[in-house]
Amino acid sequence: MNIALLSNLYPPEVIGGAERHVQCVAERLVERDHQVSVITTGTDLDGDHNQFNRENINGVNVYRFEPFTVYTPLEHQDAPRWQKPIQHFADLWNPHVYWMVKKCLSSVRPDISHIHNFGGLSNAVFPASSLYSDVLHTIHDYSLVSPHASMFTNGKIIEPGLASRVYQRFNRLTVEPYLDYATAPSQFMLDMHRQYGLLENIESGRLRLGIEHTNEYTNWEPTDNEFRCLFAGQLTYQKGVDVLIDAFSNFTAPTAPTARLDILGKGPERETLESSVDDTRITFHGFVSEAELHERFKDAHLTIVPSRWYDNSPMVIYESFMHGTPVLGAEIGGIPELIEEGTTGYLFEPEDPEKLRVSLKRAEQDIDESIHSNVCARAQELTLTKHVEDLIELYEGLV
Repeated sequence: MNIALLSNLYPPEVIGGAERHVQCVAERLVERDHQVSVITTGTDLDGDHNQFNRENINGVNVYRFEPFTVYTPLEHQDAPRWQKPIQHFADLWNPHVYWMVKKCLSSVRPDISHIHNFGGLSNAVFPASSLYSDVLHTIHDYSLVSPHASMFTNGKIIEPGLASRVYQRFNRLTVEPYLDYATAPSQFMLDMHRQYGLLENIESGRLRLGIEHTNEYTNWEPTDNEFRCLFAGQLTYQKGVDVLIDAFSNFTAPTAPTARLDILGKGPERETLESSVDDTRITFHGFVSEAELHERFKDAHLTIVPSRWYDNSPMVIYESFMHGTPVLGAEIGGIPELIEEGTTGYLFEPEDPEKLRVSLKRAEQDIDESIHSNVCARAQELTLTKHVEDLIELYEGLV
């Protein structure tokens, strides 16, 4: 099958997990003898906006171009604030992107076009793609619902109001007529779109993500000496690390002599968070290598995901399960769909340090070989192999 994947970013140009996911899927499809092309953006492409920089990465044909816009998706986080409203306007429908995507697809001639994140490419990718194939869209964020793709700004979740109805109607008119199927890793994400009138006439379904498995599970160790907890992710306010620190600072393990919290990752909140800590049991490690990340997961008794925003389907949960480590997660967004209370982990009310502390105590007392075995079994349902098999079945059904 000839497959085109469209993503606003593609490694080595990376901001989040979505573009890494696209790469993993693309390379697995190539391993199964499919022809795979990726259309994406690039920076510093010699100033020629009308040409593609083509390269082959592990068997995947990658076409990069630089859209006529204020800045590229890779530059978004560091762009001046005054430029962002202009960029949002350009992101509604970019004729240059339409022309470039159409030009590339007319050469590639795919059987299916699979669109992932399209911020920086605009809604124009949908009609351009539909000219040559059926179109599938995987929803990673809320960019069709709100101009704030995370639905989180100024330290809180924003519920789209009347002003957003025009924006949502525009998206229905410029996206849905060209879309044949929509997927999302969580049912919550799909339901949120339908709540605001999107995808009502589009066939859709939840498709879990997947992760590469090593099958090198560690043996469960009793918490006789130390209860080891882990946070791994970006240090931003919406991730709720401050809630975790508050809860852990007043936490005493019921049965273990002591407890430890390792915080991995970088982000704009790191300095503020570190300055708030007066507990030698809490350690910030910053950005760590992939090898060290694996070791930290294997060493931990519990991974904690204290999000305060509508998290979709956090990859950190998949990664934790892959290492046989249960997860304590905030009961918000798509997180509860991955965690079975008392079986593969625990849930707590978001932004409530006391409820988190209670759940920590329960986890420290409950975690045993049976929970570890449950997590390992759950991990086998969330493999990249299974995700790609389900995806191919979906492609074949559409074609």
